[in-house]
Amino acid sequence: MARAAAGKSGAGAGGGKQAAVRKSGGGARKGGGGGGGGGASKAPTLSPLAKELRKRGAFQAPEQEAYLNVLRTASVLGEDIFTTLKAHGLSDAMYNALRILRGGADGDRAVEGRNCSQIAADMVTRVPDVTRIVDRLEQTGLAARFRVTGDRRVVMVKITRAGLELLAKLDEPILRAHKEQLGHLSRAELDQMSALLVKARQRPNDGGVRGA
Repeated sequence: MARAAAGKSGAGAGGGKQAAVRKSGGGARKGGGGGGGGGASKAPTLSPLAKELRKRGAFQAPEQEAYLNVLRTASVLGEDIFTTLKAHGLSDAMYNALRILRGGADGDRAVEGRNCSQIAADMVTRVPDVTRIVDRLEQTGLAARFRVTGDRRVVMVKITRAGLELLAKLDEPILRAHKEQLGHLSRAELDQMSALLVKARQRPNDGGVRGA
């Protein structure tokens, strides 16, 4: 009887101990769950560009964000210029080529003009087919091809009077658009932005500016 009582007592003690452990463990799990809910990660702070593009998260690298900022800015600023040029039947590439030809018509270069390779080298934005741009300018009477005396194989391009007159009409509206777009920046900020963009086109040990 003593042994039976002892066994009964031990079983009761063991059962009570196990119950206590289970209760304690359940409490720990409950507490852990509550702690996890309270420590939920906060949403990342998004940059202005990320918000503009409606991104859910941050960019993978600051270099990526800077590159996309350049593209975004060029697109936004280019809209006003595109609208002005389109009203005169020009694309931005045609306008750029006309300005290059006008620059080549200064002084002694009035007779020389430019060939397509020279125009391509001076374009602000690289275009795959400058010949097609020249074709369109020639079709609209804004530029003309001619062959160099002494070497008929060399074809040059010069701006026509109609091209010069069109550029004269566009000079003031285009310049005004630039000032309206960036006039809220100080001269120091504009100089700094230009310097940074030039630096961005450089590569270490490149020995020059890319695209120059």
